[in-house]
Amino acid sequence: MEVKLLSGALGAEIKGIDLTDVSDKNFKKINDLLLEYKVIFFRDHPQ
Repeated sequence: MEVKLLSGALGAEIKGIDLTDVSDKNFKKINDLLLEYKVIFFRDHPQ
């Protein structure tokens, strides 16, 4: 997983995370990123 900060205080771009994985572990990972960066964008995710 790659996390790229988009600005000094808000937002991050997330690559390499499986959004189809609905496990508690993956949910916690995504939730922690959201709490830390406030806004997250998922790039290069297959539809």
